[in-house]
Parts: sequence; structure tokens; C-alpha cells
Amino acid sequence: MVKRIFISIDLPKTVVEGLKKYHSTDTRVNWTKPENLHVTLNFLGAQEEENLKEIFDLTEAVAKQFQPQELTLDEARTHRKMIWATLAVSSALARMQSALQEKFLASGLLLRQNLHPVYTPH
Repeated sequence: MVKRIFISIDLPKTVVEGLKKYHSTDTRVNWTKPENLHVTLNFLGAQEEENLKEIFDLTEAVAKQFQPQELTLDEARTHRKMIWATLAVSSALARMQSALQEKFLASGLLLRQNLHPVYTPH
């Protein structure tokens, strides 16, 4: 079975609680459930279920190389029917994203033509 896979960082509960105040019943916006808010690091796209263990193992190995870090909101804007928040790229966050990307490229789980030219944490 094929699954759509991305690697992300969960937001701290305090940040999620703070963002809840922006939720409304406005039907023009697709509100994400607060427990699903995250920061995307890498989008791997359609992956066979058999690849999930390798994806998990590579992600875990890279994550162990990094300490927890502060994340800073850069901007919030509308994008299609969403409110899209981007974060300032810290050097540690950029290094983590790049390390993951290189591991996924080397393993063949991510194809170079599927890369975005510039990483924007969102």
C-alpha cells in the first residue's frame, strides 16, 4: 500500500495552545486540528509501506545528532484555503533538514527532481 509521507517536528503544547485562539468557524479556511500542527522538514511523497521502517530508522539516526531548539515564527499568510505559517530558518533547523534530505537522497527514498530549491520551514 502506498502512503504519502513527510517528516515533521511536533510543536510544543504551549505553542499549540497559543495557536488555538486563531481557530474559528470560518468555512473559507481549512482549519487543521491543533493536535496536527507541525513543522515540515522533508516531503517524501508517495512511499511503499515496506519503506516505512527505513524512513523511520534514517530519521531517528539524524534526529539523535541534534539538540532541541527554539523556533521563531517568520510570517503567516493565506495559501489556497489555508493559513500558512512559516518559521525563520535557524542554522540548526537548516542543518537537520539538509542532513535528512541527504540521507533520503542517498537511500533513493527521495528523488532529486522532487526537491524544492529552497527549504522553507512551514
